[in-house]
Amino acid sequence: MIERPIQDHPDGKVGSETVYPKGTGDLLLAICSQCQQKRSFRAIAWQLWRDGYPIPLTRIRADLRKTVEEWERLRRALTHPRTRTFSKLVRKALAKITSYRFRTSFINQARKRVGTTSFDTFTRILLEIAAGNFQGYAGDDTDSHDEEQKIVEKGFGLSRTVIDRALGVDWTENLEHTLVELNNIVASSLFETWLDQVSDSELLRNRDELCLLLTALKSLSSAIEDAVGKRATGGIILYQMLCRAAQKDFPIIFLMWSVVRQRFQTSIDELLHAAQQWLKEGLPAYTALRQLQVEVPATTSLLTRRRRRAAMRSEQAQQRYIAEFQVFYQQHRKELMAFWLRHPEWYKPSPEEQADATAC
Repeated sequence: MIERPIQDHPDGKVGSETVYPKGTGDLLLAICSQCQQKRSFRAIAWQLWRDGYPIPLTRIRADLRKTVEEWERLRRALTHPRTRTFSKLVRKALAKITSYRFRTSFINQARKRVGTTSFDTFTRILLEIAAGNFQGYAGDDTDSHDEEQKIVEKGFGLSRTVIDRALGVDWTENLEHTLVELNNIVASSLFETWLDQVSDSELLRNRDELCLLLTALKSLSSAIEDAVGKRATGGIILYQMLCRAAQKDFPIIFLMWSVVRQRFQTSIDELLHAAQQWLKEGLPAYTALRQLQVEVPATTSLLTRRRRRAAMRSEQAQQRYIAEFQVFYQQHRKELMAFWLRHPEWYKPSPEEQADATAC
């Protein structure tokens, strides 16, 4: 995990000196700290690399190749090499899967959402994607196709909530097409090819972008749950699943991200722009709103979770809520202005705004 030192022969000195790269001392302290929490040096290396420490990229590349080999072994274990159907091991597992207790909370929760009767269908589709054999929902008749679609949507927690409908958000739109695309990436075995071609600078860029997205998703899902309650919108479970998966299995998530980024560059750029915008503008605004309730208690009744949730149910409800805010602002201008003057990191009132508030 530490770069080898450089042996130097400085002018005017007898003998040589050994110099480690800049930042090695901080890295060593971080390794010692992580060793108190984790036993695996591989897990420690990846955690520190995620955090921006200068882990040698030769180590990262070697671990990524090992991850690709493990993934390919898993794919071979899932299917019969000639027929591409599930192996005997998988068929036995699917027969017992309704009562098995998984270590991954998402799978256990998905079973509760879809029910034990439909859980084998949900799991079969996930395994088909992992094996690179998913071509879409059942195509024998419309009822079977629709039934599988509902099971997958429910398993991923993508059911549209009242808030989703009011905002015109449909998390299930093009879901089948997205799963087929993901399946095609897995089936084409692009990981090895990508690793052969990727530069060190691209490795670091992809890491930084993935970490940016995960940070945005984690803070966004926490803010939504805090603002309007759990399961307020269908995307929450998907956000949390991705963040937990990245925390547990960052190398495979990083490989998936890198290949997807290469294949769908325009869409990924738009996603990253939205993540940056949330972290730069949305999250600070929400943090300020929470602090406002602490320092200006009069805002508490207006900003309860129930009130905010109700305001998101329709456009008319939003307009009524905004009108209440405007009335509240007129009644508490001085308190609000004092708050912003104490917190210029969130908002800097203009001299005109300050004079207007003082005159009230």
